[in-house]
Amino acid sequence: MNAIEFQTTIKNSFVQIPNYEEFENKQVRIIILDESTTQNIQKKTSNFIAKYSQNPIDIDNTTTFLSRDEANER
Repeated sequence: MNAIEFQTTIKNSFVQIPNYEEFENKQVRIIILDESTTQNIQKKTSNFIAKYSQNPIDIDNTTTFLSRDEANER
């Protein structure tokens, strides 16, 4: 499998592919990522981390957690 990554703008339902000759007449898979959506996801994640690192949550002493062995049981 050969993979390339590039940025472009979709115009009138067309996507300009650089060096398209390499892929001409081949079955390909195309994934479209909207950069604005990706940036929002990263921003939300970083806000979550910043929020809880600056304001940690206290867990009461009666809370029990799985041991390593219990967590890895199948």
